[in-house]
Amino acid sequence: MGTAHQLSTMKFPDVAPTICGFAILIGLGTQVTLHQLDQATAQQCASHDWPKQAHEVHMAWCAAYGYKTN
Repeated sequence: MGTAHQLSTMKFPDVAPTICGFAILIGLGTQVTLHQLDQATAQQCASHDWPKQAHEVHMAWCAAYGYKTN
């Protein structure tokens, strides 16, 4: 009875604010990462920064997703 009774009477700190804080940080971090990835993709499409043998595939991909290719 000692261990079960001790667990049931322990005071746990309120973790909801901590969990919400982590969720907000993860959400913001994800948005920043996606924005940076989008900017890098736009730069790559504009500068044609890929191997010559893959040029047609990359041009088609950039056009399909609305990135300018000059």
